[in-house]
Amino acid sequence: LSCCVPCLQAVVLAAHANPTRWAGLGRGSNGLAIALLEEFSDSCLLPKSRAAALVALLEILQCYKRASEDDVNAMDGDDEEDNEIVPRLVNSFRQVFLSLPEDDDTEEWAEGTDEEETSKPGTMDDDADDEIENEGRNELFEEVLDACERLCSERGIFYREMEALAQELLAGEAWRSKHGGLLLQLRLASGMGLSMGNPGPGAGNSRGNGATSEVGGAVGGVFGGQSAFDNMDDDDSGADAGFGIATRTFQEAAKCLLHVHPRVRWAGLEVWARLLVANVKPHSELVDETIDVLVEVAGSDPYLRVRSRALLVLLTMAQIDANSSTNNNSNSNNNNSS
Repeated sequence: LSCCVPCLQAVVLAAHANPTRWAGLGRGSNGLAIALLEEFSDSCLLPKSRAAALVALLEILQCYKRASEDDVNAMDGDDEEDNEIVPRLVNSFRQVFLSLPEDDDTEEWAEGTDEEETSKPGTMDDDADDEIENEGRNELFEEVLDACERLCSERGIFYREMEALAQELLAGEAWRSKHGGLLLQLRLASGMGLSMGNPGPGAGNSRGNGATSEVGGAVGGVFGGQSAFDNMDDDDSGADAGFGIATRTFQEAAKCLLHVHPRVRWAGLEVWARLLVANVKPHSELVDETIDVLVEVAGSDPYLRVRSRALLVLLTMAQIDANSSTNNNSNSNNNNSS
């Protein structure tokens, strides 16, 4: 399978079609899961190959899950697999977050827009190979974030490990550490039950009713340093834990809005934009502390991409407030008429 992206894609399709058979092939120290994990972890391979190996590994882990649902006795085996795979997988995720994205193209990236990035035409010049490799690195980074979100939504052991990794990254001084920590913690909130949409003008009312949930206060958070799982009763929902993570994520992002590196500032703004789109609103105290910073970044940040994201956050917040006022007036009129 090494370096063969089509082969890895074939594994994904075959495992999805017959999860019970592929669960058996994947188990053990010499099984397919470990082989895929080693390929994903090999930093000498092309980023695109590593990304394909990660996608295949997730499908094999999903096979474990489906097989265990059919066979109660398989649960103990799953725990053993988790104990072997999880630490190595988390270490590989850490390596990706601390090495990507590349800093060489930061200036060009920061002067662009999200629209340009998604519609960029192919090139045929001497830099085409570099462009392909850069796209592979971006794909690897996004696949890791997707994997973190998917695994956290399915298995508690992954969630606890990922939450610890997010806190470790946010505590680091390097810009990649902050950048990765913010985006990882955002995915934790999504994996725990919040529905993250694509930020855009007017997206703050994605449920169609303007309803939002207010979370977070002054820096400190409602969960402190504990895991959201540790604060959940048996009847608590995943969404409740997601809102707890969102609280901390708003706060951590607010601390990074004036960071020296544009990718970190953008990541902080991306956190606010996506949480607002999910109808999660920061506590009024945090808004009061942060609003002047948002206005400053939207008006005077030297980079277009960062200014655009800050403006999007401000517009989304304004729309949410307007929708909330409209709903309050409507409810008041209904109460008066009744």
